[in-house]
This record gives sequence, structure tokens and C-alpha cells, in this order.
Amino acid sequence: MRHGAGRIGPPPLPIAPPPPPPPGRRTMTSTATEATRTTSREAAPARDDPSSGPGGAWPGPGPAGLIGLAAWLGLLAGYLEVLALVLTDHEAGALWDSDNKSRHYPWMIPLADAAMFVTLALPASAIMIAWRKLGARIGLFVLGTAAPLPPLMVLLSNVGIRLHPIALALLTAGLACRLLPGLRRRGRRIGRAARLSTPAMLMGLVALAGFTATRGLRSAPRPVAEAAGRPNVLLIVLDTVRADHLDLYGYRRPTSPRLSALAGRGVRFERAFATSPWTLPSHASLMTGRWPAEVAGGRYEPMDATAPTLAEVCSRLGYETAGFVANLFYCTYATGLDRGFSHYEDFPATPMRALVSSALGTFLVDQADALIRNLDQDPARPSSRIHSKDADTINRDFLRWLDGRRGDRPFFAFLNYFDAHDPYLVPKGAEHRFGRRPEANDERQLLQHWWFWPNKDGITPEDQDVLVDGYDSCLAYLDERIGRLLDELEGRGLLEETIVVVTSDHGEAFGEHGLYGHGGSLYHDQIDVPLIVAGPGVPEGTRVAEAVSLRDVPATILDLIGAPEQELPGSSLAPLWEGQTDAPRSPRLATVAGANPFPPNGVRSPVRLGRMAAIIDAQGFKYIRIQMEGRGRLEELYQLQIDPGEEQNLARFPQLAPALDASRRALDEVLGGISGGDPGAPGG
Repeated sequence: MRHGAGRIGPPPLPIAPPPPPPPGRRTMTSTATEATRTTSREAAPARDDPSSGPGGAWPGPGPAGLIGLAAWLGLLAGYLEVLALVLTDHEAGALWDSDNKSRHYPWMIPLADAAMFVTLALPASAIMIAWRKLGARIGLFVLGTAAPLPPLMVLLSNVGIRLHPIALALLTAGLACRLLPGLRRRGRRIGRAARLSTPAMLMGLVALAGFTATRGLRSAPRPVAEAAGRPNVLLIVLDTVRADHLDLYGYRRPTSPRLSALAGRGVRFERAFATSPWTLPSHASLMTGRWPAEVAGGRYEPMDATAPTLAEVCSRLGYETAGFVANLFYCTYATGLDRGFSHYEDFPATPMRALVSSALGTFLVDQADALIRNLDQDPARPSSRIHSKDADTINRDFLRWLDGRRGDRPFFAFLNYFDAHDPYLVPKGAEHRFGRRPEANDERQLLQHWWFWPNKDGITPEDQDVLVDGYDSCLAYLDERIGRLLDELEGRGLLEETIVVVTSDHGEAFGEHGLYGHGGSLYHDQIDVPLIVAGPGVPEGTRVAEAVSLRDVPATILDLIGAPEQELPGSSLAPLWEGQTDAPRSPRLATVAGANPFPPNGVRSPVRLGRMAAIIDAQGFKYIRIQMEGRGRLEELYQLQIDPGEEQNLARFPQLAPALDASRRALDEVLGGISGGDPGAPGG
């Protein structure tokens, strides 16, 4: 039977197609037909468009896929943040290229951003278990809002655009609303890109971790034989310790019994002066034997990289070199103080440090701190961000390194302690030795925030007692911990063969001359510091009355260890304790070139008037000069032997004009040799 057999009636007539509509005219039928075709094209999966699925547009990731997407976006945002940080910090002249972050910030930031993005995606992933589309939309919107935030926060901040992160998040949320529909249509392509690039991103993190781990290893020691028989060296710098608050120097409270005992085993210098009233330039002099103007580029710049350091010289002599610093503002690797150390510990490698390396992480931590303060009703609660380490941490880290050494080479170790710095709160569990422990919120808030008060006129005598009691208690805590460290060295049989040098980078003012804190003047309370030297080759129980500069500490150490050449500037102080009072030594010079951007005394800080320099001559006259930009100079002259508190300015008395002229010439001569006579000394 043929196809179609059995049909009743005549075959159907062919149906002619309808005539086309006149030009410019559309019928309902044609319009409906075209709409149907268009819908069919959109609904049907295009063979050459991987963004489309069998049922149409990409439906979004599943719960696990959303977590993976979050991790990838976090890594991508982190890499972009690092790039923005490096590029804009150099252009904006920020503190240093790491913006006061751990040396590991290149890998910490992407890792922290990835962790935060995954955390943001977890709630949406949980919602997707019951309501997949809703959870996917929420998750993609949250991630789309968060992704641009890290690099934008860095870019805007470093180019001077101050925009609150919440306001920025609102802008990126609007951007996400506009872009997400288009991105969803390309979802499969984005997923494929994420899968292909994630291994490379992870390998990049490993490479960056390896690079940053070896970034500070700059000097290789010479053969061991060259160091045989030399003593160890332990250089201890107590941040913010003024000499006249130690009973070692006659203070009324027993703040330093262990330091007094150490001085009894060595030499105590009764009048030692820092080269600057703040941390970085003073440490730079201690490490190089040079004046701040020669090596400290300014408050926002690292130490000059051309001057050789004490650690580099010791390394070449065969010493193992290590540094352990508690001041995470001005003693980190980024300052250049780590040059020459084969081991240098500053920022701890902790999850919190990784989190606050990220701009978004810093913001979230600060907001969490503010919330906790409000809930605890404790406005003085310290930040969770790590700004310093306590003495126990420094001791533990140093002893761990010491016990892990191999071989018998001598060591040169640099330890920086921060416990006497504000906010003058002893660590938890430590004893508050003097006065009443600050328990009330107003007292704790005073200790935590007084530095940033632009006007200190509101500090009452009672407030001043709280500050001094806290400071002295921190000194006593620090003294005890230094004693414990020395006991540990003695127990290991190392103390007798170790030269121990203890000093401070600067002091602290508590209302003298109406000033507080440090970095703003060159009065005695900010530059008079302790100096003790004990160990092999140093006589016991000796006092040196002659005024000395910390600039000579490196040369003294090299002299004591028998360095064949004096590779660093300055003069050894050893002849002074041998009775040679006329032995050469550096001028007692101190400079400060720029004001702290957060000055402890606002416009009352003398350095606000201009760059400063001070010099102390052999007759005990102290001359201070403030060079005001385009407005001449201000001068002060004090006779320290009869006026140690610097209360009577002798520069105004005509009968002392010869002493004033002599001091002017002495200062001009010293400054002329290092900075063309500019009393500002461009790095101090």
C-alpha cells in the first residue's frame, strides 16, 4: 500500500502563503510570529555560547560552587589590593612601601581577603540548600559588592580621597546591581576562568611566601674561624625610658633594681644623650654611628640604605646576628633597621596580623573593637590590632632563637622593648607597682588616649599622677623582665661571655615646660637616657661623669669585640672608663626635623615652630635652636650643672653673650659638617 492509502476524499489542495504586507505595515500575525521566534532563540541553548545551559541562562552556582567563587574573588581582590598598595604608596609618599604591614603582606592580603569572602558567602550557601535561586542571588550580590572594595579602599586612601568604607560599599552595591545581570549571562565563562586561574594564584601565594621569608637576609657571615674567641654582644634598647625615672639615676621610686645590679657589674654613664627625641632617627644612630641627618630620611621614610650598619659589620666578622623588636611602628623591617641581621622578628605571623594586613580586614577589626567597647562599657579597651609586643614575648622569642642556634659562633643580638611607651598599662597578670591600679573607665581612657589630645591643658594634677604611676609601674615591670632575661643567660653559661649594652632611644615628658610625650622638643626629659655597658673587658662598678652621645655606642661595641678596623663613625667610649677624660668623643648633638603628624602637644610643641637642634658643651651649657621657616630663629641656653630642669633661659642675659656665641659656633661647626649648617638636619 502506498503511503497515504486509505484516506477518504480527494487529496488536500495546496495552501498558498499569505501575501506580504505592504511596506511599512505590520500585521498581528507577523508580529506574533517574530516574537515567538525571538523567544525561541533566547530559550534555546546556543551551541557556541557556553554561558547558556540546556534550560537557558546560567542558573548560578551551587553551594560549593559559591564558596569556590568567593575564594577566587577574594584572591583576585587581594592581588589587586597588593598592586594598588605598592603603586600608590610610592606615588603618595606614604610611610613606607608596606604601609606599616608585616613583611609577609604580599601573600597575607590575598589570603585574608579570600578568607573574608568565603565567610561572607557561607550564609548564602546555607540558604541555597533550601532555596537555591534565592541563595545564589544573595551570594552573588554580596560577593559582587565586596569584590571591588579592597583595592578601591587602598587606592582612594592613598590618593587622598577620604570616603567611609560603608559609603564605598553602597557605591559598589549599586555597581553590582548594574553588572550582575550581564555577568550571570557569562557565568560559565567566569567559572571556567576561575578554575583555570586558581592553581596559578595559589602557586603565586607560595612563591610570595618564599620571597618574603628571605627578604631580610641581606648579609652572609664570614667563616667561623674569624669570629673565634670574640665575646657575644647583646644590645638592649628600652623604648621611651628617661634616665631620671630610674632609681639607678637617683629616682625616688625603686623602678630599676635589676638595672642597678647590672650597672654594678659594669659601667654606668651618668649623662648620656640620644641623638633625637623619637624612635627611628635615634635607632638609626645606634645602628650606624651616624647622625640622624645622615641616615634618617624623615618621619615618613626608611633609613638610608647606603650607610653600613653594626649588624652588617658583625656579620662580616663571623657573628650570628638577630633582632627582636617590640615597636611595630618604627623598628620594623620597613625602616631599614633590619639590614645585616640574618634573623629579624618584628610582626608576628598570626591570623590577626594577616587579617589587619588587608584594608577591609582592618576596617572590620576596628568596627568589632568599637562594638565590644560599647558592649563592655570600656572605652579604653585596646585595639585588637597588634601594635607592639610585651617584654615576655621578646624574651621568649630571643631565647628560642638562642637555643636553636647551631655551632659555636658568637652572636650579636638587638632587643627592642616597648613596655614603657604609652599607654602605660602593664600587661595582664603583671603587678601595677606604684599608685592605685587604674580600674575606672575614665582613668583607663586617659591612659589609652591622652597622647592624641591636641590640648593638654585639661590634664589635672590627679591625671598627671595616673600617668606617672602607670609609667613608673611599666618601668618596674620592664626592669624585672630584663632581670629575668639576664638570669636565663647566666643559667646557660652565656652572661659572663656577653657584652651587655642597655640604653634607650628617647625619654618622655610629663608636664615639664608644659609638654607631654616625646618627639616635640629637645629638653632633657626627652633626650636624657640611661646607658650601661657590662661584660668582658669592662670594669665593674664604674661611673663615667662626662656627657656622651649614643652616636658612639656602635664604635664602642666594635672596640670591645676587637674589630680589626673601625668601620663605623664615632669614637669608642672605653677610654673614658679608663680615666682618659680628654679622650675624643662625639659632640652631644640632638636634632629633630619634622613634627609628628599626631603631635602630643598640638601647636604647643616647639618643633611646630621649625626644625630644631641642640648641643651640650664641655662647660655644661646646653644650647637649643629653633630655625623658623623664613622667620629667623629662636634660641635657648641653659647651664645644666645649676639648672638641670632647664627652667631659666640664659640666652636673654647680655652678660652671658660670650657663652651664647660659643654655643652658636659649636653648633654651626657640627651641623656644617653633616648638613650644610641647617639646624633642621633633614632627616632628624
